[in-house]
Amino acid sequence: MNGWDQLIARLTQPLEVDQELRLDVARELRCHLEDSAAEFRAAGESPTEAAARAAKALGNEEELTEQLWEANRARIRLRGVLRWTARVTLLPAAVIVVLVLFTYLVGITAYVHALGRGGGWGSGAGWPMGPLGKLVCDPRAGIRLTEDQRWLLDGDPNAKTDLERAKSIADRWPDNPIYYAQYVTHLLHRPGFRSRQENEPDRFDEKMLTETLAALDHGEQWDPDNAFYNLEAASLLVQTSSTLRDDPSAAYDKIDRSGRITPVTVQRIEVADAERFQRGLEEFHRSMGKPHLTSR
Repeated sequence: MNGWDQLIARLTQPLEVDQELRLDVARELRCHLEDSAAEFRAAGESPTEAAARAAKALGNEEELTEQLWEANRARIRLRGVLRWTARVTLLPAAVIVVLVLFTYLVGITAYVHALGRGGGWGSGAGWPMGPLGKLVCDPRAGIRLTEDQRWLLDGDPNAKTDLERAKSIADRWPDNPIYYAQYVTHLLHRPGFRSRQENEPDRFDEKMLTETLAALDHGEQWDPDNAFYNLEAASLLVQTSSTLRDDPSAAYDKIDRSGRITPVTVQRIEVADAERFQRGLEEFHRSMGKPHLTSR
């Protein structure tokens, strides 16, 4: 294990108000770390040393956290407005877009003036611009939603977790691939599914794994041209059936452009469950023939 999970979680913690965006940023960080670590491994460092060097190369953690927040906070607000606009259908879409953007801009302007007077949204002076300002922070204020629209926004009122809410939406509209993909994404990231320990392979809860693989299989049947379900299944099957380890006996020397020779350690896959590993390879091969890949 590379030990990056806690680091990435700390760096993206300010983005937790938008979990989808946080996952996107986390993936970008992980890809950067993996590329960096690969370069250090190619230079002869062990996987553990390379992972540590890659993390250190990111720079000051506090400064990077602040930079990520500054770079994404405007996106968080805009994504929230756009999500609401896309979901509410009581008014024509064009009218809703104009209304939301107008109230957003008016509300921000009022907030700036309030700050100049020592006030603000948290000052106790009420919402800027009164009910119009409230609409900026609570776009559903004053709008009557149907039961279906409220369910689409919030899920089952009795649901206690995000996973239960996502499942209730997918169950209510079983023919919508977007809602089902959202439910599967929550399955893949639910607490307790995966446990990570330093320098150890990930461990998965077998009951949750069986449930998740079944959901991925159903997703492929429902959305057969989408490689998303095959690749996620392949990842889980390979991870839970094999371990990646250094093989010093297969090391070799690499010569770079300057003529410098550096040793390279080869890694081998130790397969513990051949049948499950083969299933993973089959899922991967099947994904290669799909025309698109999307988690929707």
